[in-house]
Amino acid sequence: MRRHQSFETFLIGKSVLMREGIVRILRAENFRVRASVSSPDELTGTFRGPQLLFLIVHTGDDFALAVAQISLMRDKCPNARVVVVADHYRSTEPDLAFQVGAAGYLVSDMSCDAFVKSIELVMMGEAVFPPAFQTSAHDTGASIDATRPAKTTVRTSSCRTMRARRSSLPESWQSCVASSTATPTSASRERSISQRRP
Repeated sequence: MRRHQSFETFLIGKSVLMREGIVRILRAENFRVRASVSSPDELTGTFRGPQLLFLIVHTGDDFALAVAQISLMRDKCPNARVVVVADHYRSTEPDLAFQVGAAGYLVSDMSCDAFVKSIELVMMGEAVFPPAFQTSAHDTGASIDATRPAKTTVRTSSCRTMRARRSSLPESWQSCVASSTATPTSASRERSISQRRP
C-alpha cells in the first residue's frame, strides 16, 4: 500500500466509462488517483509528485492518438511511467507504445487482480507487455534488451517477491515482464526504432 501512495496516478482517455471503472479499481486498492481526463490538455498545473504514473486509456482503431499522448507525457515528465490500457489487443500497438516510451501495454479483459499486479510491477520499475510483443521483438532482430538501458533484462525468473507478484498475472504474461531500472530515454527509443527498420 505504501508504494501505491508514493505515486500520483493520472488517467487519460476518451472513454469515460472505462476510465471511471479503472479509477474505482485503483482507489479500492489505495492508489492516489489525481485526475481522470479525456485529454492531456485538461491536466492543469504542475506535476508535484516525484513519482508519476500515467494510464493512457485507448479505445478504437486509431492508435496514433495514444502514441501522441505517450510522447507528450514522456516529454513533459521524462521520469514518469506511462502505461497503455487498451480495450482489446491489436498486434502492432505494443511495439509502437514501447518505441515511444511506454512501460506497459495492458488489455482491459484481464481480471482486476491481474491488472493491479501489473500496475504494481510497472511502479516497481518493470515493463509489462503481452507475450506476442516479446516474440515480435525477436522476429524483427531486435530484443527488449537492446532497446532498454544496459541493466535491463527480460525476466524469466526472479526473486521470491517478484515471483509472488507475477504468479497473479495470467500465465502467458509471466515470462514477458521485463525489468527496467529506468524508462527508455529518447536515445534508446531512437536506437530501438533504427534497429527495427529493414
